[in-house]
Amino acid sequence: MKSGYPIMRAALYIILGLCLVACSTARQVATQGPLLSQTPDQALIASAVEGTVQTVLTEAAADLATDTPATLQVSETTEATITTTPSATALPPVATNALALHALFISDVTIPDGSILAAGAPFTKTWRIQNIGAETWTTEFSLVFVNGDRMAGEPINLPFQVLPGQVVDLSITMVAPDQAGEYSGFWMLSTEDDTIFGIGENANQALLVAIEVIAPTATPGTPTATATP
Repeated sequence: MKSGYPIMRAALYIILGLCLVACSTARQVATQGPLLSQTPDQALIASAVEGTVQTVLTEAAADLATDTPATLQVSETTEATITTTPSATALPPVATNALALHALFISDVTIPDGSILAAGAPFTKTWRIQNIGAETWTTEFSLVFVNGDRMAGEPINLPFQVLPGQVVDLSITMVAPDQAGEYSGFWMLSTEDDTIFGIGENANQALLVAIEVIAPTATPGTPTATATP
């Protein structure tokens, strides 16, 4: 095995060097007596052995540093992908062109436009409308006359608070004019600070009351007054 071979070679050189030193020392003892100090030859041999061992150990260390076990696997780490799930409770966006004060005409509950009434007859006009604006209508809001024929009608306050989306019936008591003809009156909503609004795309149109007035017919058999001479 490659990684073990340099170590074995170093051990072999060490053993060989020790043997040489031992043989030389034994020969000196046999011929010259006890060894007190190394001879130049012995020092040279010892130095050569030490250098050889150091060289072998250095090579072995280098071989071990460059050897890579066959089982070592290096793999790149894949970053996790974070997925954001939309909230199920997210609110829909609010329209930027929504009007705060806006009404929708639904129907004439009473006295449809073009109704025929007798001159001087009282009547009650009722409109059904819906709050399609962004603000709540309070009982401080009112229905007020803005143009046309008033026909004795007076402003009224809303009967209850009307939330956005809710429907309300608003009624005005009026009296048909004494003269025959066609009459029209226009009414709009007003806030507590006298801001006027109504129906239509821009909330600037009025609710309409339109009637036709006829003269009362003479009752048959009614005596006619004559002048006295």
